[in-house]
Amino acid sequence: MGVFVLALAVGALELSPGPAPSRVAPQELAELSGVENPSAGTGFYRPAPTLSPKGLISFDDDRFEGIYRELYDHRTRYLGREVELRGTVRREEGLPEKGYLVGRRLRWCCENDEVFLAFVVLGGKAPPDGTGVRVRGRLVEVSTRDPESGKTFPVPAVRAHAVSPDEGFSPVVFPAP
Repeated sequence: MGVFVLALAVGALELSPGPAPSRVAPQELAELSGVENPSAGTGFYRPAPTLSPKGLISFDDDRFEGIYRELYDHRTRYLGREVELRGTVRREEGLPEKGYLVGRRLRWCCENDEVFLAFVVLGGKAPPDGTGVRVRGRLVEVSTRDPESGKTFPVPAVRAHAVSPDEGFSPVVFPAP
């Protein structure tokens, strides 16, 4: 029942009037679901994938949500690491100057309960919204502002040194197995 209610809550957010939320931090997912620590493996959440302590962090379709959650939960552990991310471009109010989002739609059960999981990307030539891209760069921390609450908070971001067109990925991902 809890997962179903979470799915409805996320779906309602996406369908509400006004701008739809474009990114959801793991803590926000926890608040919606009532799970205190989404990385603890309780409730719907499972432990994040184990990432190598060195080398490239590369997102794939099956582990996108888990890696996203790990980098948000423990961003300081990964700052400075090389990241390769594939996703869809989206712009939003409150981002750093010349920043844009690259992410995927996380689907809980059906199309009506999707949420856009994204990273702020800085640098590189920003393609038009809706474009599929491959971004390669370093993980950094930036501050973003929630346009609804006015609050500013730190998030992991990618300082890109290469941005190229890419359509060979699934725009929809599912919770980590």
